[in-house]
Amino acid sequence: MENKLYLPVSDETLLRLTVSGHLNQEELTLLKGFELAAVLVLCHLPSMKEVNHVQLEKALAGIIQTARDYQRGSNAPFLDEVKSRITFEWLTQGMNIAKSNRIYTLPIPEIRDANFITREGEWDYQYKGRYTHPVEQEYTVTLPRGQKRSFQSEQMRIFKQLSGSVSDEHVQVQGYSGSGKTFMLSNVADVLLAAASSKRRVLALFRSTGQRDAGKARLPSSVVCMSFAQLANYMIPDYADPNTLRLKSARDRGGNPHDDIVRILNLRPVKLFDPHMVSRALFQIVARFTVSRDQSIERKHLPLWIGNLSEVDEAYLLSHASMLWEFIINPPENFPIEIPVRDHHLVKFIEQKGYRIPHVFSHILIDESHDVSGAMLSIIERSPQGCFGLGDEIQAFGPPPSQRQTPAISRVMQRSYRVPGDFDRFVNFFVDMHPTSIEEEFLGNRDRKAKLEFYEAPPIPEEPTAIWVEDEWELFEWVNKLADAGISIRLAGSIEGLDRFVRGVIELYRKNEPVRVIGLSNYRNWNDVMSGENQLNRSIRTINKWLEQGYTTKHWKKAAEMFDPQSEYVVGLFENSKNREFRRVMLAPAIIRQFYKVKTLGDSNSPEAKAARKNLSSRLYLGITRTTETLIVPETLNEFMHFI
Repeated sequence: MENKLYLPVSDETLLRLTVSGHLNQEELTLLKGFELAAVLVLCHLPSMKEVNHVQLEKALAGIIQTARDYQRGSNAPFLDEVKSRITFEWLTQGMNIAKSNRIYTLPIPEIRDANFITREGEWDYQYKGRYTHPVEQEYTVTLPRGQKRSFQSEQMRIFKQLSGSVSDEHVQVQGYSGSGKTFMLSNVADVLLAAASSKRRVLALFRSTGQRDAGKARLPSSVVCMSFAQLANYMIPDYADPNTLRLKSARDRGGNPHDDIVRILNLRPVKLFDPHMVSRALFQIVARFTVSRDQSIERKHLPLWIGNLSEVDEAYLLSHASMLWEFIINPPENFPIEIPVRDHHLVKFIEQKGYRIPHVFSHILIDESHDVSGAMLSIIERSPQGCFGLGDEIQAFGPPPSQRQTPAISRVMQRSYRVPGDFDRFVNFFVDMHPTSIEEEFLGNRDRKAKLEFYEAPPIPEEPTAIWVEDEWELFEWVNKLADAGISIRLAGSIEGLDRFVRGVIELYRKNEPVRVIGLSNYRNWNDVMSGENQLNRSIRTINKWLEQGYTTKHWKKAAEMFDPQSEYVVGLFENSKNREFRRVMLAPAIIRQFYKVKTLGDSNSPEAKAARKNLSSRLYLGITRTTETLIVPETLNEFMHFI
């Protein structure tokens, strides 16, 4: 029989035992006898000159028998005996040795079922012959155009399903970070291209133009690649009415004109919110509506921060939000201002018009399908094409991924080929925290070695590192810190967008009046910036200090000279880390604010608590799964996981 051993303990249990940096004695008392036996075997590994699976399995069986004998006795101190033979150092060393010696832990459902224990309560030596562990086997496939591709066993199973569905079926694949979703998409595209007639094309859809450009480089050149908004533009017929045609060119990336909206709609205060905040609420209501399937603005589109409202105030906000939506998509003639038309506005407009994706496309491929809004999904479902979506629900920022209203074949890719196996315990911790319906655990790459580093004060990395930050303020801060250290920077995201933000910050501080810049248009003056939750924002306090000391656009221009698309030092927002991988990854400290928010709200099922857990778990999951080797995180993360 093949040399391997399955230990009756889960990665999650080992994480709880070791995450605090020392052996968690309290967790140890909660373990079952066979789990304690597995822990003892792991602690024995460092003392072995050569790993012998047969000897280890006999030792495991013997310890399980001993634990059972103790349980039959009066109150024999088996746990005390175990504690004397376990240390944090031995356990963590043993865990590392196990990964490279075909010694595997078991998923939680296997631990729960305990099929490795016989009816007599003994270790079942036949178990490893019955159990199918997700260990990989490689397959070689020849694609229709003659290219040869190598697939691991899990990938092969999914590829067969997708490539066999070349009709109008809808298939949705949930693939964890690093499982090869984009690789899969490219190969499925080859199969679909071969099946399509010469007059029809395969369409690949992406949320943004940035994701489109990245995806286009990986797909066959004959695949048509579009962002959701580009498709919406494409679907507007040339014979449409003048206002509809206007939307094709009415795009605006500037901030929302809150002062103008307050004046034009003659907004009044609502509760303790002044008219400027009411305008902010109206734009958010419209945004929540436009990413949904709903055909009218309703109570459920109210943002959470509004809180409880009287019937009068609620009706006031909803009616004015409906008015704002009309002003965006169908403004009256000679309307005094032009309200920005966002991508999600255009997609919702097309969905409400009832348009379908043109028949010239034979199939639709969607990368990052967790980013598909309800409005976009509605368009896809009523269109005639088969659709293949590959995404990762845990990566979804904003509202939960939209639920389908038509049947779709569902599959899961749970093995990551990027993330070291040592980190899958951390990843599963945050997958479990996320309010998702996904039951399959994340499986890391056991062949990759990992290094975890904690920091109290955020260091300037001595080696090339990708640094992921919470918001534009922290991005502004880190670009300056790296530039001051003489380090060239590759920005993950739009340099132009960051430039507009920084110049907007400087203008807002100097003039102390509103600026129409995304991320800043909600502030009426600099006092607004420095009030409320922002008082706890370390980056804002740092930038305020710089501005007080005379920071100007001249200083920013000098920092921006350090941008270099070839640099190995990368900095960007968490959401801009998608589809990227790096040897070293550091999570900047602003994410700590989200820890405290989750701890304060607790594990209740309130919308606020669910949103906080989702926001934090998505960011940490995304940040952690970018690394192939080293992860550098705030010490507070260690404390937070221990607290939870």
